[in-house]
Amino acid sequence: MQKVEYVTEEFEAAFPYLTSHEVFDGTSTGKFSLTMKFDEGSEGHKQLKAAIDEVHEGTHYPLKNGKGDFDRGKVICKAKSGFDVHCLDNDKKSISPAEIHRGDICRAKIVIQPWSKGSNSGTSCYLNAVQKVRSGAFSDSSSDFDKKDQDDTDLPF
Repeated sequence: MQKVEYVTEEFEAAFPYLTSHEVFDGTSTGKFSLTMKFDEGSEGHKQLKAAIDEVHEGTHYPLKNGKGDFDRGKVICKAKSGFDVHCLDNDKKSISPAEIHRGDICRAKIVIQPWSKGSNSGTSCYLNAVQKVRSGAFSDSSSDFDKKDQDDTDLPF
């Protein structure tokens, strides 16, 4: 199966489950997860879509259009991991996953891969690492990291 390793552009973090497994209807999924929110039509959205389209198979497509008041004009993609997720600050120093909050501006290293189970198939995004670029509007953190210009040769992961 073909897969693509990809480092995202900046996105708004939503629903970070990085310190404990995500819970759905009262049951643990056994996975850590982070929902990435990109502005619709942004460079980050276009690049992620192109990376997904490169390997996409089946009916399940990981990009969704935002529908609620907080998600209008956003494209949403959830990335999951069965393993602890490495988290870094803007200076490329390791931080606790507890320091990633809803609304923070982040980048992520993900793996995009098709899957198939019985008659169902699709494409999933697997979360390898998260870089907190700066605190966001909803962050519980009082510290703020300065945004630094980075190119893909200067990535923290």
